[in-house]
Amino acid sequence: MGRTKKRNSRSRYLKRRAVIAIAAFFAVFVAVAAIENNTVKGWDDLIYPGVTVDGTDLSGLNKEQAAEILAKNHGDVISDKKINITVEGKTFTLEYSKINPSYDIESAVEEAYAYGKDRSLFGKFNAIKFSGDKKIGLKLAYNQEAVSGFIASIESEVNIQPVNAKIDVNSGFKITQEKDGKQLDREALEKELQSKIDGKIGSDTDVSAAMKVSKAGVTADMLKGINAKISTFSTNYGSISSAARANNVVVATRSINGMVLMPGETFSFNGVVGQRTEARGFQAAPVIVGNKVESGLGGGICQVSSTLYNACLKGNLKIVERVHHTFPSSYVPIGQDATVDYGNIDFRFTNSYSYPLYIEGTTGGGYVSFSIYSDKSLAATTCAITNEVYETIQPTTNYTDDATLLAGTEVTETPAHTGYRVKVYRTVYSDGKQVSQETVSNDYYKVVNAVVKRGTMVDPATQIVADPAATPTVTPETPGTTAENTAGSNGTSGGTL
Repeated sequence: MGRTKKRNSRSRYLKRRAVIAIAAFFAVFVAVAAIENNTVKGWDDLIYPGVTVDGTDLSGLNKEQAAEILAKNHGDVISDKKINITVEGKTFTLEYSKINPSYDIESAVEEAYAYGKDRSLFGKFNAIKFSGDKKIGLKLAYNQEAVSGFIASIESEVNIQPVNAKIDVNSGFKITQEKDGKQLDREALEKELQSKIDGKIGSDTDVSAAMKVSKAGVTADMLKGINAKISTFSTNYGSISSAARANNVVVATRSINGMVLMPGETFSFNGVVGQRTEARGFQAAPVIVGNKVESGLGGGICQVSSTLYNACLKGNLKIVERVHHTFPSSYVPIGQDATVDYGNIDFRFTNSYSYPLYIEGTTGGGYVSFSIYSDKSLAATTCAITNEVYETIQPTTNYTDDATLLAGTEVTETPAHTGYRVKVYRTVYSDGKQVSQETVSNDYYKVVNAVVKRGTMVDPATQIVADPAATPTVTPETPGTTAENTAGSNGTSGGTL
């Protein structure tokens, strides 16, 4: 019994000792944590010890103080240095003062302040009490556009554009060899300059730039399979064009002339002709937006796309994208037009043959013509393009009374347009024998009803109301008009005349 009491007493004693030890340890831990926390908290807004920027010690400073001392020590930026770029023995020089150099003090201060701040409490305490050396470089900021402009000026002097091989289809398909060009390796040069432009004293920034070969897009080998005309189509623009419209037809045709399309490649009218701007030689001519005629750059080039479209149809080429106008055009048979509108509507076709295609576009005597050349084996295949107007929708005239017009006066607000539904067929012949027929398109040229304002105001001088029955009637438009406008089968959009 006595022994049991002794054992229990000793056990209770040991437990008390353990509790006291744990409590003491916890107290010490809390005390140490409190010290660490207070220490770290005192550095919350300060840069930790041991942090330098380009040799300037920023320990214990806040952001504002650090920025101030760096600005004082590095306020004078090196501006009398030069950037020297040597290209094939010729040196081009740009002074540092031209690129407006300045030290990026703000970024350096932010990096210095952030050092160690992402660590745990213990890690932060160690960074403060047992600091190592954290060295940060002061980066040089400068005007990148000035450097890019400098490189562009070098390119204009050293780059040599390649010359494509050419074929003269009117002189026995004589081929002129291509010539490769060369151009500055701009990407490599820019990377090297980024690594070498600095604020160090005593030396210029010297770079040796490389040139690289610029291959011609069309080679003589590509043209060897072109030896025969496979289709041609012409339209008259001289009798329906103003001087500005005629100019646009010529400019667009010239852009396409000489194009070579390799097997599998797709031609894009907008991609080749480009945006219709004054800088590219286009002039303002009538265009139709909705049902109204307005003035717009490039008016008339839909005749170019339509002419090329028909040459493609006759050459049995695969049409990828083609949209008809809102209303029929006078220069091609109804259903055989192709409108274009840069950024919205394109005309595209693919070379589905195993041979290259050469596109010849010419203007002269008021006619625009496109001829497509390829291998002579394709010349045995010919295509006949026919159309069928299977529905004609006559417009009506809607009258609205207008009290601001004298009685008996009529003003046409919206002209009438007859609507048509038309199919176009392509019949393919090989050696004179029909081998296939397909429906190329099934178009709807929408009907537009006329809107006419009719005056109701009595002439104060006569007080006589004119007889409305004596007014002239509006005659609906017949198929074919010089008005070009862009529209698919489901709507309208802007286009050219």
